[in-house]
Amino acid sequence: MNKAWTPEAVIEDMKRGIKMFGTYTFSDKGPYETMDYHSQVSYLKTLSAQELHDFLKKLRGRTKSGSDREYVCSALLVGLDDGPWTKQEWDFICQASPGSY
Repeated sequence: MNKAWTPEAVIEDMKRGIKMFGTYTFSDKGPYETMDYHSQVSYLKTLSAQELHDFLKKLRGRTKSGSDREYVCSALLVGLDDGPWTKQEWDFICQASPGSY
C-alpha cells in the first residue's frame, strides 16, 4: 500500500533531499533521485482531478517561478502525465502550478 502523502510531507521530503544531497545534486539529478518520488507519484495517481489540483496548488504555494517547490511540481506532473484523467481534467490539474508543465 502506498503512503498517503500530503503537500507538507512532500515539502519535508524535498528539504530532506536538498539537505542530504545538496542543492547542486537536487537540481542536477532532480526529485527522481533525491526524494521518494516514485512513491509520491503512485499515491497521486489515486487522487481525483480536483484532489490532485488542490494538492499541487498547496504544494506549489505562492512561490516564485524557478523555486524548488515549482521544480518538484514540474517533476511530479511529468510522472503523472500518463494518469487516468481526461484531457480536460489534465488541463485543470496543470493549472495548479502554472509554468510547471
